[in-house]
Amino acid sequence: PPGLPQPLPLTAYPLNFTPHQATCPPWGKRVMEALNEVAAFEKTTKENSFERAETAVQKVLDALQRQDDEEQSARLGRKNLQVMDRLAKMQAHKRASIEAIKTSYSKSQRAKRAAKDFHYYAKRANSDLPEAEEVPLYKCSILVGGSTGSCFVTATQLMFVTQLIPVIGGNTVTVLDLIGLEFVLVEASSLLPAGISIRRGGEEIYAFRPSSAAPRLKSFLEIIQATGAPDPITTSNEGGQLYMYGDVGDEGRAETKKED
Repeated sequence: PPGLPQPLPLTAYPLNFTPHQATCPPWGKRVMEALNEVAAFEKTTKENSFERAETAVQKVLDALQRQDDEEQSARLGRKNLQVMDRLAKMQAHKRASIEAIKTSYSKSQRAKRAAKDFHYYAKRANSDLPEAEEVPLYKCSILVGGSTGSCFVTATQLMFVTQLIPVIGGNTVTVLDLIGLEFVLVEASSLLPAGISIRRGGEEIYAFRPSSAAPRLKSFLEIIQATGAPDPITTSNEGGQLYMYGDVGDEGRAETKKED
């Protein structure tokens, strides 16, 4: 799988803010406006000196507060941009990892052996899935009712191979298309681990208890389902926000290496 994308420091993202003290020294535009109001107020008010002083201080304080709020808003916006950019890149990394394993049939003997095992059982369920396109991404032991077996996960399919009586009993093979499935966690009991209920259209069609952590497996299955959906964060064919800051793509990396 591809390496994890490197996080960028907060300073790599634009702040889109110029300090008020720089645009209108020494205190900023809003403070200058407040001081002008105070000067005009001094000439027209009939309040005593203490009341005028209190009003003047409050106006300047409010102006300073507004300037600080504007700067804080800009800095929070930059932090939000960093978080969204990181989430988008991690989402792309998950999809790239799944795609790399999915297409590793011709590149890895281990992937080829795993695909052959999956295809062997799939044929017993009268499935005509292409062997090269169904490289298992994950396999774990499961418990289904009183039967034990294995769960195979590919980019498009879920397969369950169970035996009521190990070694002696025959295998029961169930193959499900991942599209349209809903996964619901089933709470653990005093003797059994947490499980997963598989539903389609609100109706349960299969239930099992994996040997691995059920919540993690559920999240993994949902990530695989999402790989075929449009990326809600990416905004262009070139990667959009994924390549906006600090990520230049393969051609850019090649040019950078040449320059170095």
